[in-house]
Amino acid sequence: MKTHIRLTKVTRLPDRPDGDLMPSDLSIERGAIIEGYTIMGFYTEPPTIGKRFCVDRYERNGVKIEGEFSTSPVWDVEVKGDKTAITTQNSIYLMEELE
Repeated sequence: MKTHIRLTKVTRLPDRPDGDLMPSDLSIERGAIIEGYTIMGFYTEPPTIGKRFCVDRYERNGVKIEGEFSTSPVWDVEVKGDKTAITTQNSIYLMEELE
């Protein structure tokens, strides 16, 4: 079963690369993605420690764009009320389930 989510990058971890936007296309990132980066999509497997978290994306930063999004390997998953904090090798994300 697919789960509908919004995933937002909250912060990068210390000593990890900064993300920046390519000047020719402000919707494409070069390097690590920037804080505030948000995707909407569906996952079939929940975030699992040791694996990349993959999302079948249909929207990126408010722009309709299909594709697969994948994090670096997951280090920790912590449920905080109706949201889930996902710590990866590079970043911390906040996941919200949608209806």
